[in-house]
Amino acid sequence: SAPIPGADFNVYKVGEVYMNGETELTGEFAGLDIDFSDATQLKMSGITMYNFACEQKIEPDYVITTNEEGKVSLLALDAGIYLVVGQPVIEGDDGFFTDPQVIFFPHNTGLEGEYWDSNITIKPKATSRCILDPLVYKTKKLWADEGLEEYRPDSVTVRLYKNGVEYD
Repeated sequence: SAPIPGADFNVYKVGEVYMNGETELTGEFAGLDIDFSDATQLKMSGITMYNFACEQKIEPDYVITTNEEGKVSLLALDAGIYLVVGQPVIEGDDGFFTDPQVIFFPHNTGLEGEYWDSNITIKPKATSRCILDPLVYKTKKLWADEGLEEYRPDSVTVRLYKNGVEYD
């Protein structure tokens, strides 16, 4: 995707990352059951935490803006776990959208002799679509309650959010 200069990103500090590799969610995110074990879980964790932030109306700790190359630098952040969420960019009939990202700062490089890197620059990848085209979403609830099926609720409520605001 092409770089998008001037795009705003909301940044939420959601936890701590310790030098021994341990992580802990803190503040308003402390009670969430989040799995950072692999890339797929990390992506789902970002979406889960962003949905939670929207539902709880949690304000971001920072708003950062991409430079002329479409990049943002996170150099000034304190150590921790951050949720970085790009705001939609609308140009004419097109909209550019990014998925929420979870960033560990500093992050473990995995390189021998160089374990922690605090020079993080992200270049978010945006997907583009015509905003005049309607979107269709399907949801599927997967139950992780083997042996406890009798305690499932009769219904599940789904809330849709548009730009962080609940949408009817």
